Amino acid sequence: MAALMTSVVDNTIKLTGYILTARTMGIRLMPPDINEGEAGFSVTYEGGGAAIRYALGAVKGVGMSAVHAMVEDRTKYGRFRNFQDFCERISRLGTEVNKRVIENLIKAGAFDSMGNTRKQLLQVYGRILDSLEASRKNDMEGQMSLFDFAPEETKAQYAITMPDVGEYPKEMKLGFEKEVLGIYVSGHPLEDYEGLWRAHVTRRASDFYRDDETGACGVEDGETATIGGMVADRKIKYTKNDKVMAYVTLEDLTGSVEVIVFPRDYETSSALLAPESKIFISGKVSLEEEKDGRLICQKVTDFASVPRRLWLRFPDRGSYDRAEQEILAMIEQHGGRDHVTIYIENPRQRRDFGAGYGVRVTEELLRGLRSRFGEKNVVLQ
Repeated sequence: MAALMTSVVDNTIKLTGYILTARTMGIRLMPPDINEGEAGFSVTYEGGGAAIRYALGAVKGVGMSAVHAMVEDRTKYGRFRNFQDFCERISRLGTEVNKRVIENLIKAGAFDSMGNTRKQLLQVYGRILDSLEASRKNDMEGQMSLFDFAPEETKAQYAITMPDVGEYPKEMKLGFEKEVLGIYVSGHPLEDYEGLWRAHVTRRASDFYRDDETGACGVEDGETATIGGMVADRKIKYTKNDKVMAYVTLEDLTGSVEVIVFPRDYETSSALLAPESKIFISGKVSLEEEKDGRLICQKVTDFASVPRRLWLRFPDRGSYDRAEQEILAMIEQHGGRDHVTIYIENPRQRRDFGAGYGVRVTEELLRGLRSRFGEKNVVLQ
């Protein structure tokens, strides 16, 4: 599978399909890593099972010459101890690994294993590189300072301190990954909605792709279908009658589909078609020879208008009792149509809150709940 991914590294659609297949098979996809990654996709056995490590050579703006230079330095001198050590060693390579390369590697998560957040690294990498460049110029001019003769312990005291700025929100980290990798690796903006998505779609984006070898498509021309996902792009067009229509790219967990929205439907649904909106679109499939399928929009439904169920899990009744008032306050502050269910493991109990205790589940609310009660104890169905 790693070899197949490497062979289609420049084809995002095929690469996304292989990644989905791997995940279906239980094979994890790990982000690129400066100490573990290779030029192509590689196999790793971290976390007790086989996984595929994302290719360093697949990071946008990171050329193969830069990748080979970094891997060669790592092979020759050993693993990079930390981010500053990486910058110091790589600065000797000249312009092969420049600021743009390092910025994109940070956004891709290639330094996550070194213990710093992406937000910290993006705030300091420029200063570190500028300082090393100035030092390199001094060396070229034959200038030296007392610091050049200092022992390693003294130099360590002058290492750049990482700012206490925390980490970017999950959505922003995923956005960086999409920017520099072309796909989401450490997660997907639709993960929290996967149950809702699977329950309401009749077709996935991958069904609209044509097979390169057979030319077959997973949908039929004229078929009625419902797809769901996040608006990745919207292009506005004007008809001959000067009316507004749109071509919308809707992305789900398997890929993306182009949706044609004619003026009548655009007029009634334009607010729901904004970029990053999470929606369902029902319509008719349109197939053209040798092209991927498209959908002609007939109806748009916002994810938020479909009631969901928020599960909160507690190990025992005492844990829930201590958190009950906090949960009730949360419900009061985030009133909406989504249902709330409490699950207590010991003894096994379930409590469904009534219609008067519905919430509006947002990503902000989910982050707060997971921070408070634990990632695995907050599930949105």
